[in-house]
Amino acid sequence: MIKFVLTLMMMLSVITVTTLEVEGVTAGNITVSGEATTTLIGGSTVTYTSPSGGGGGGGGLSAENFTNIEVNEKYDLYIYKDKVTSYRFTSSGNPVLFVNITGNTSPGDIRTSVEVLRDTSTLVKEHAPGIVYRNANIWVGTSGFAVPKNIKEAVIRFRVENTWISSSGLSQSDIRMFKWDGSSWLMLETDAKGQDESHSYFESKTNSFSSFAISGFKGTYVPTVSKPAAGVTAMAGTDQDTDTTQAEKSPGFEVAIMITVMSAVYLSWKKK
Repeated sequence: MIKFVLTLMMMLSVITVTTLEVEGVTAGNITVSGEATTTLIGGSTVTYTSPSGGGGGGGGLSAENFTNIEVNEKYDLYIYKDKVTSYRFTSSGNPVLFVNITGNTSPGDIRTSVEVLRDTSTLVKEHAPGIVYRNANIWVGTSGFAVPKNIKEAVIRFRVENTWISSSGLSQSDIRMFKWDGSSWLMLETDAKGQDESHSYFESKTNSFSSFAISGFKGTYVPTVSKPAAGVTAMAGTDQDTDTTQAEKSPGFEVAIMITVMSAVYLSWKKK
């Protein structure tokens, strides 16, 4: 159970968490003013930048299991049509460095958050393909906003430790970003963008947001879609079955049945 009480002082851009209880463990008072990074229970960190003005695109509470979130970093910026808005993430525990969004609309102030996870997201049905480096949820705006209708293109820039790549028997060309589309993992277009002594850098393109995974994957990937239940498949039947079903559902069919039944009842009544 998660229980918290928030005291908001928007004019001062201050958020005070007076009580935070997670599975019976209570943390003390936490105050976030402007931009700050605060250590919470279990080593989780939260970075929040308060908006400079009012906006209609703030995100709500995440559906992710709280205990699976290691880092939660979020920022509020304006998104404009046909212009790039660059969200920069600075937490050392966050592999995502930038989320650059080009809008299809101009919705105004929009919150973008990255939840770095300890394990596979609790919102997906299966582990991502390959050797997973990190799992993360990326949320943009409120529910239903982060779709192609509102987002023309987005580029996610991320980093992977060089030691992890080599110890996993991988090369830069094997690093991929996967996105959960609701039923399967999709491999995004991913390009290597250089490296330094500690990290290699990559960019992936998308036009919607959900759960993501940074993974090392060799070979060709073919996504598997969740199969329907056996009963559903059997009900589909042959083309003849489909035609019959459509005929039964065609306009006037139910009316004809009702007239037939009423006629039979009327004739039976007259005979009596």
